Amino acid sequence: MQKVLSAFRHKIHLTWSIREYSSRLTACQNVRSAKLEADLMKDFPPLTPGALQLIKTPCIVVDSEDNIVLWYLPEALTIRRHDVFMGQLVPLNQHLSQTTRQNTDAGQSSRKSRFYYPKHSRITTGELSMSPCWNAVGHPTFSSSPILKEPTGLHFLRDANESLALLGAALWLLHPRLARRACEVMERIRQGRLNESSLTGMEESRRFWPTPFTAMAVISNKAIGGESRSSMTF
Repeated sequence: MQKVLSAFRHKIHLTWSIREYSSRLTACQNVRSAKLEADLMKDFPPLTPGALQLIKTPCIVVDSEDNIVLWYLPEALTIRRHDVFMGQLVPLNQHLSQTTRQNTDAGQSSRKSRFYYPKHSRITTGELSMSPCWNAVGHPTFSSSPILKEPTGLHFLRDANESLALLGAALWLLHPRLARRACEVMERIRQGRLNESSLTGMEESRRFWPTPFTAMAVISNKAIGGESRSSMTF
């Protein structure tokens, strides 16, 4: 709670409106264009043009209309909670390593996919997404992600239940309207009804899913975005 209060008192201001920025994004924004990126960078400059700066204190980023765009809460988790959660991720290591092999099998080199392989890392390099309800490519009905159909995924949900529930509680604190809407959606998923669509194979994952977020990802030692303004490293 103290971290949240400290962040709320420390505002960093953007010079542009997030509403205007979102109106400029296209449906295929993930297909990067050098001209589009340059135009966006010119009209919506980053907080710190030029060299990146490390922000070490809690803060919020607000746009020109005073809308909160980002909550930044470094070290919000206690050391004990962090250690517990990292331990709960370890059983997913085999699945994480398979995601890097899949990229290589698909013709993407380790360098191109921008995975990193440190010598000493408790969590294996990789990227693993999970959701109790999503549309898999080529399937007309909603279903759980593959990892949640296996004992490893379900054990992770049970073991990390408290940690994931705390993240959901944080959403209620930071954005109560979004949290309320998310919980309504999750309740419809648990009841097996979502836009008249058929929901199959989700019984256990729906029962154990502990957060209002409808999806989450474990990303370890990967840089995302390459040269675009959306680049980031996990």
